[in-house]
Amino acid sequence: MMSPTHSKNHVTDPSLSQPIPDQSPPAGPQAESLNGDQIGRPRLVGDSDTRGHRPLDRASLDRSLVRGVAWTGSVKWITQLGAWAATLVVARILSPDDYGLVGMAAVYYGFLILVSEAGMGTTVIALRDLRGAKLAEVHTFSALVGVCGFVLSCLVSGLIARFFGAPALKWVIVVMSVNVILVSLRTVPQAVMQRELQFHRYALLDGVNALVTAAASVALAVAGARYWSLVFSTVAGGLVATTLASFWKPLGFRWPQFHELRGTLKTSREILIGSAAWYISQSADFFVAGKVLGKAALGNYTFAWSLAYSIVDKVTSLVNGVTSSIFSASKHDRALLTRYITRIMGALALILLPATTGVALVSRELVLAAVGEKWQAAIVPLRLLVLYAGIRSLAPILAQALTITGDTRYTMRRNISAAICLPIGFFIGARWGIVGIATAWMIVHAPVVLIPMLRRVSQHLGIGIRDYVPAVAPALVSTAIMAVTVLAVSSAIPRDLPLLVVLALKVAVGALAYGAAIWLFFRENVMGLVRVLKQARSGGSAGLAPVGGGLAPNEPQG
Repeated sequence: MMSPTHSKNHVTDPSLSQPIPDQSPPAGPQAESLNGDQIGRPRLVGDSDTRGHRPLDRASLDRSLVRGVAWTGSVKWITQLGAWAATLVVARILSPDDYGLVGMAAVYYGFLILVSEAGMGTTVIALRDLRGAKLAEVHTFSALVGVCGFVLSCLVSGLIARFFGAPALKWVIVVMSVNVILVSLRTVPQAVMQRELQFHRYALLDGVNALVTAAASVALAVAGARYWSLVFSTVAGGLVATTLASFWKPLGFRWPQFHELRGTLKTSREILIGSAAWYISQSADFFVAGKVLGKAALGNYTFAWSLAYSIVDKVTSLVNGVTSSIFSASKHDRALLTRYITRIMGALALILLPATTGVALVSRELVLAAVGEKWQAAIVPLRLLVLYAGIRSLAPILAQALTITGDTRYTMRRNISAAICLPIGFFIGARWGIVGIATAWMIVHAPVVLIPMLRRVSQHLGIGIRDYVPAVAPALVSTAIMAVTVLAVSSAIPRDLPLLVVLALKVAVGALAYGAAIWLFFRENVMGLVRVLKQARSGGSAGLAPVGGGLAPNEPQG
């Protein structure tokens, strides 16, 4: 169920969702570290690192990447269908005020979830020798932080409710915060699954969570639970996912020896500060819409955001869940890391640019046909948000690259800058309603975050425009052809046709136009990807297909 508590808080965090670099002081005698002179040092993938660990070779990493994305992609897209269906059913039953109330709670709840994770998951992924008793101590520390978060919610929920002028918000926050404890209990087990490349279990956890949440939200909404259907469904999904994670990875508990964990806890400091700043920038639009424009406007904006980022959220989260481990394993080889970064960005563009552009092209028909005229105010914000979502979805890969190669301080500074500039933009944009807030994303985010990230990656890793253009050109060209074709056909469609017919016609034309453009101009990309999937299934490796021009099975490693 793409409720406010889910969609907004699961947009990829450029810091928290990626493994942190091993640059902090060691956490005990077995902790790993990454010195400055190791970053990007030319070295074959099969070489051992400075502590004698034997990394996976390129063929193994390629297989893990392809199979991991296949597993997580299959599960996430199946569950996404259920989430979309649940969203449409629940949106027909609930009112914008119901969504708005939960959206107000989501502003606080999402920040609490982020802080309660405290970088523990990324620390476990990065510090590969964090095992045994030390791992149990980290698990216990994570659980303690979750309990403290719940207690904090009980103390401040009344103040938040009075601030927003919504008395019902108090108990919504308290009940939702039960999930903070549940998340803290599965953070470390999930990280261990990622570190051990057990992507099938990691994907199943997310899928079970989404399906239980979707089913519970529909059942409760039909039963007349109103906004509580969004709240209790989130807790139900979290309870099932946490139980399953604890069953698959029973880590046990051990009281933390804080003097021994000092290095481990320090490792997460910059990423936690950056993540907190990131969340402020990502949630400021919800805050401004709720405080300045009211619950109804916030409800419309929340619904528009949920639809705009439903596809982006699923794709980027499944890719980042896999690449966090792949990038960590290849971080000592600059050529290999560059290879993964550019080609994964190209693959993301192939999926997300046509999807987000397509939603923008059919936004009017989609909203009116699916949920009715009461959500008409969400159409224009949806169009603006989803158009920029496709471009913005590439930023997390850049932040991930900087994080892994030791540039966490820069990503932290970028996030702090965004936390200052974006809220100002939202407050100014609110003069034009939620349309102005959506427009502020396009005007402020690119010069403050995206463009500086591109420049920093060029300086830090030597990946410039000449590397990106071949990677994203197939998606850009084919999406442009698709958009022109759909707009041309739209002008010829009779106005008296039913909305569902118009929607189906536009979707079909767009899909055919995009598929034809890819096949005519970038056929080698498709065939290369098919060969890679076949090689991965058979246990071999053909190397990742270059997104900009076919397969290179014997590509040099630089």
